[in-house]
Amino acid sequence: MADGKTDGKGGGTGDGGGAAGGPLDVLLRADVLSGLLFTGVGVLGLYLARNLDVGTAVNMGTAYVPRLCCFALIGLGLVILAGGLMQTGAPRIADREPISWRSLILVPAAVFAFGYSIEKIGLVLAILLAVGIAGTAAAGQRPLAVAVSAAFLAVVCTAIFVWGLGLPFSIWLPDN
Repeated sequence: MADGKTDGKGGGTGDGGGAAGGPLDVLLRADVLSGLLFTGVGVLGLYLARNLDVGTAVNMGTAYVPRLCCFALIGLGLVILAGGLMQTGAPRIADREPISWRSLILVPAAVFAFGYSIEKIGLVLAILLAVGIAGTAAAGQRPLAVAVSAAFLAVVCTAIFVWGLGLPFSIWLPDN
């Protein structure tokens, strides 16, 4: 540390990840790319919703909530982008761990299973199914922790959407 090259935390010079590494090194940081992606998707959403009626907070039009989400996405993207630009020694995309294909397949499968099964088996069982599928996406998940999370989520969603908001979801198996 006396030579001033590194502090042992990856933030020193000469590691290729700092701002002195050149513009391509800065662009290839994970946070910079994520910030640019979020900002770009938000701007695209605003562009696509440009001809829709916004309305007011009291009388919302079709573009009110999508535009609100796009502005939030742009703000989040700019915050992440600024954080990525200010980091020194930040990991680059090439330095990341490989993609977890298991998670990439099972998490969308859980969303699909929930959407497909909610009308057929009811809200509670659809939540238990979706959390069960998503719970197997990461290696090392404890079955008891997944079961407790699923039960908690089922109770909270039933309380909010069925009892609180009065949405017409069947809680258990439909009577058909």
